[in-house]
Amino acid sequence: MAPTNPCICKTNLLATTGTLALIAGFTQWLVGYRFSMAAGSDALHALSDGSADFVGVAIEKKAAGNPKKEEEWRAIGNKAISSLLILGAFIIGSEAYDRWNSGSYPVWLPAILAVGIFGLTIDLIRLRMLSKANRHSGNSNLEGLIVHARSDAWHSGIISTVAVLAMFAALLDLESGSYEFFIQLTDYVASLGLAGYMMFILSPRIWRGQKCAHGDPHDHHHDCDHKH
Repeated sequence: MAPTNPCICKTNLLATTGTLALIAGFTQWLVGYRFSMAAGSDALHALSDGSADFVGVAIEKKAAGNPKKEEEWRAIGNKAISSLLILGAFIIGSEAYDRWNSGSYPVWLPAILAVGIFGLTIDLIRLRMLSKANRHSGNSNLEGLIVHARSDAWHSGIISTVAVLAMFAALLDLESGSYEFFIQLTDYVASLGLAGYMMFILSPRIWRGQKCAHGDPHDHHHDCDHKH
């Protein structure tokens, strides 16, 4: 039986997936700031996703089926999320740079692996919820969110994989100092790479409302993933 008010169903869905993304983001940030700036960079991505979902909730409530209002709210939401993403990426990049130059760059691999797996689990739950809702409703607006949730899962998976590979590097019988430097350098490069990607590639696309930054190159039917 079809729901009597699809708008409410979609609002509840976005609120749930947004809350999950925020939980993952805050957890990754709390652990990442102490033990891995790369995990902290991934946390910023998750927090922006959660914020984007709640922007979608606001659009559903404020636009009330009015295409003109919906477009106005989308533009405002995109610019707000883009600005926060740039600010966060700058803070993370600056912090990683300062730690590296100060000679104090703490990295603890078990913590990175734990938050990576936690983030991956949350992303897969979000992906399943959105995919299931899309199959039942056929709502094309959800397809962009599905692409984004899939991209988030890849990000978390990469963080976890880097941690696992770094742990296996211990089997190479490197000197203690060399192994520690290898881990720190890997985390440092990953954190700057993720921060740079969000600042110079993802944020401008969100600001301009371009096609999905993470999306399928064959997908021409919806705007940026953050535009709900």
